[in-house]
Amino acid sequence: MAAESEKPEFSVAPAAPEDWPWMLRRYERTAWESLTPDLRRHLSPRDVRRQVSAQVEAFRSAAGDSFAALVARNRQGKRAGFIWVQENRHGFTGEARAYVLEVYVSPTCRGKGLGKRLMDCAEEWARARGLERIALNVAAHNTPARTLYESLGYAVETLRMAKELAGGD
Repeated sequence: MAAESEKPEFSVAPAAPEDWPWMLRRYERTAWESLTPDLRRHLSPRDVRRQVSAQVEAFRSAAGDSFAALVARNRQGKRAGFIWVQENRHGFTGEARAYVLEVYVSPTCRGKGLGKRLMDCAEEWARARGLERIALNVAAHNTPARTLYESLGYAVETLRMAKELAGGD
């Protein structure tokens, strides 16, 4: 048996049913944190929870084998992060591709290579399905995530911009 120090710091495996409540709570939190101050003025955390729950239920029920939820655990077996990836089609080209729906790394595990490990797992999943492209969205103000994705070869394809209009009630 390998010594504790020889074990990889994190293991990654498909999510089990008991992982979903934990993942959902973290997704709710990161969804709220990703909103700009302008959007937060129009939404409450409760609104975000409701929308996130509906979103997750929809893709879990429709996903079949075109969706993967992977959970990372530390050496002690404690959940450390997760990634959700699905196969979808580009809206204009119809090209089949992998799409990363969510990536989460626990604050105590950040800076230890887990985000890269989870992204590598998503890319392996996509390659195993014969997909040649993978995409994701990231909040413009999430500099650590953007830095990670750029270091892995991801490039900006589009930028969505918004402006609050005064008197638009």
